[in-house]
Amino acid sequence: MKKIILTLALVAAAATSAFAQIGIGAGFTNNSEATPGDGDALVTKGFYVEGTYNIALGSNLSIVPGIRYTFVGNSDAKGIDIEDIDFADVSASLAEHNLYIPVMAQLSVPMGAVKLLAFAGPTFQFALSSMLNVAASVAGIGVDTDVNLLGDDALFKRTDVALGGGVGVEFGQFQVKAAYDFGLLNRSAINNETIKGQQLRVGVTYLF
Repeated sequence: MKKIILTLALVAAAATSAFAQIGIGAGFTNNSEATPGDGDALVTKGFYVEGTYNIALGSNLSIVPGIRYTFVGNSDAKGIDIEDIDFADVSASLAEHNLYIPVMAQLSVPMGAVKLLAFAGPTFQFALSSMLNVAASVAGIGVDTDVNLLGDDALFKRTDVALGGGVGVEFGQFQVKAAYDFGLLNRSAINNETIKGQQLRVGVTYLF
């Protein structure tokens, strides 16, 4: 019985591998975090790199899990409200490192020499680092300090779950894609405050 189960598992793994394709991608990302209904948003921009694993379920449908790293920043981060810091007289810059795990359902539609792509699904986020650098000059003396927004007196929670999707085009070994995600969870670590995140991405993926 054990041999039969092992054989079936090996056959299933081989079949999955036969219909799977690895991709490596990179591109531009634009993140925004704001209180719903509030016009002011903290916007950070940067880049992402990702790896994907396309598992075919049929001729046009597939599941595409992946892992994505992003670095985003804002050199004028005055949209952050931190107690006892008056941003009118100081400069502030924000740098964030995040890890995402998307699981997309993807539809591919052949159109001559290219394929049109449409995909949607959940993405799980884990914030690796969120550091705010605050610099000021008081009576000719420079003051420079770093604030960990994920630390003991955190402004942001580390985890989030987003729902989103996008479209793209595939030609040869390349894909060009644009996607948008909406955060579902409250990212604020402050009581009685709600912050939701959104993300826009545009990038290129190479398929192996």
